[in-house]
Amino acid sequence: MIWTTLPRSEPDGGLSCHVAGRGAPVVLLHGVGLRAEAWGATVPALARNYRVHAFDLPGHGQSAALDTQSPDLIAFTDRIAAGIARIAAPVRLAGHSMGAMIALDLAVRYPELCAGVA
Repeated sequence: MIWTTLPRSEPDGGLSCHVAGRGAPVVLLHGVGLRAEAWGATVPALARNYRVHAFDLPGHGQSAALDTQSPDLIAFTDRIAAGIARIAAPVRLAGHSMGAMIALDLAVRYPELCAGVA
């Protein structure tokens, strides 16, 4: 499989993000060791009807690492929540692997930022 590097926003608050489409916001969170490109054809498919934000998780892709030697789920979630607060919340979240864990934690701890989880 050949990946094409997606254009990113300048990291805001340490997070890099690929944005595409128009409409209600959807945030995509990849798994450990991956980057926004892991969402492949999902981004253009969703971008037909939604404004898609495919974040690079902290320490992945073009996002800065967390400022701790032992990052935990809470630290990842807090950084993603800060990134979501900069866009039009509430958002619909979709996550894969670690991204799914972050999405669920975010929905529980930051319900005002979350309109749904997949």
